[in-house]
Amino acid sequence: MQLHNCGATHSKTVFVHEVFRGETVWQGDVEVFDLHGHLKAKRCYAWSHLDGPNDERTRFVAVLEIPPVVSAETAVRVQIVKDVKGGQKNFVEEMDRFFKGFSDYEYDRQKIEADPFYQIAVKEQNVTKACDRALELMPGYGNVRTKQQMRAKTKKRKRGDFDEFI
Repeated sequence: MQLHNCGATHSKTVFVHEVFRGETVWQGDVEVFDLHGHLKAKRCYAWSHLDGPNDERTRFVAVLEIPPVVSAETAVRVQIVKDVKGGQKNFVEEMDRFFKGFSDYEYDRQKIEADPFYQIAVKEQNVTKACDRALELMPGYGNVRTKQQMRAKTKKRKRGDFDEFI
């Protein structure tokens, strides 16, 4: 395996079906490789899946068998947790960028973040829904629904600043 600077022999294919709260979060074949010459791991688990907002690209994943990873199933679980944590970081960064875009506008961010509908969007890690709800709670922005209306209300802002949030 070039990625981990060692030799590898395909051992088997394991079907993994990962369920969380009664819903399938991932299912597919995981390829198991025996490693030769790796300092820490004897096995590696690898799979691919569609990725991106519209499943437009294939993502390849390789996870070494280093505790807590002890099987194909735990490799998938560990990767899911890693991806979710990475998504949360991206969500927080996106929301910070959103609020920075309104730095010249008076609003109460704490009041917005305390709103139950905003909190639902945060739990879902849904940037669009969170931004829409934040706008609804900002004085003077509550009834804005289209890009043209938003631009008309924010003429003093730089053109295009808001495009990525709508």
